[in-house]
Amino acid sequence: MTRNRNIDVFRAAALLLVMLYHCWVLTGSKMLVSPVVTNFIALGGEIGVTAFFVLSGFGIFLAIDKTTEKGNFKYFSFLKRRFYRIAPQYYLCLLVVVLISDAQYFSGYGIKMIISHLFFVHNLFPDCSGTINGALWTMGVTVQFYIIAPLLYKIFKKWGHLALLSSILFTIAMKTFLFSILLPYLGKSGHLEFFIGRQLFSALDNFCIGMYAAVLIKEKKFKIERMQAWIISILFTILLFIISNLGIRYGVNTNNWSGYIWHSCCAVILGGIMFGISYLKAYDKVWLYKKFIQLSHYEYGIYVWHLLIIRNLIDRSAWVQTGINKGYAQWLYIPLLTAAILTGVVFTRLSDRKAAVP
Repeated sequence: MTRNRNIDVFRAAALLLVMLYHCWVLTGSKMLVSPVVTNFIALGGEIGVTAFFVLSGFGIFLAIDKTTEKGNFKYFSFLKRRFYRIAPQYYLCLLVVVLISDAQYFSGYGIKMIISHLFFVHNLFPDCSGTINGALWTMGVTVQFYIIAPLLYKIFKKWGHLALLSSILFTIAMKTFLFSILLPYLGKSGHLEFFIGRQLFSALDNFCIGMYAAVLIKEKKFKIERMQAWIISILFTILLFIISNLGIRYGVNTNNWSGYIWHSCCAVILGGIMFGISYLKAYDKVWLYKKFIQLSHYEYGIYVWHLLIIRNLIDRSAWVQTGINKGYAQWLYIPLLTAAILTGVVFTRLSDRKAAVP
């Protein structure tokens, strides 16, 4: 299967959405344009990360399928390739944060944070998840998914529709159990709700929906005309705005029906958008399209570094603080995003050249 440029554009859009969310939150969460747009940005982190999980399932399925068709798939070789793909910048980021921080990382708790991050299990500990670099909690979940991805690949190759339905029902059942039965014993807090709601077992269908999208797109079982593809893409995008407003109203990591199903519905909608745009032509001659493609090549590096850069500029830059205090927070998004993108590009080129090529 040839690389689909529209999926790369989708990846870049998800990255920008996460970055916009962090800019919005860290500059004071002010109203943007309209309530609909504000609600969408307010859940930009949830939508963007869900998109990353779906994209991860999509990409991993195709990667395993490619080597399997050649007859040379080996489990540990697969894990090693994934490790080499994500480890350089991940560990470099951890090292930079520890070196420029105070002595907190050399205490007992600090050492626990470092060790859990080194082995990609920080997301399994409430007091470690979101520490050192708040954006890196996703990497623990992703690596744990890599471990079981070859098994899921075989399941989806054999029972595609049933596997998809089972993964969604399992995930909703797990979230229902965690929020309604386990959480009351742990103590209610926003951090714990987020913590238990975004583990492998409570986000499994996000990855599986990506795998299912890969099956549909690769095998091309549906004959979709370009106009139909546009209609599918637009309808699912509208649904994404609708579900973001529902999420703001009823909650997304909460002990209610919305908390149980919101991420599953979001992942299905994002999978639908991926399916629709995969049938559209690539607009390689359009300037903005080309910039999104370039951005997607550095997506991982930008994601790893963006929150550190944005947070430090907001906390330590006098002119940024002045702009926020004078009510110009929205105008600061462009320089903040630019600084984060350039940092991700530079570190990608320094530490992981392979990640910077299509």
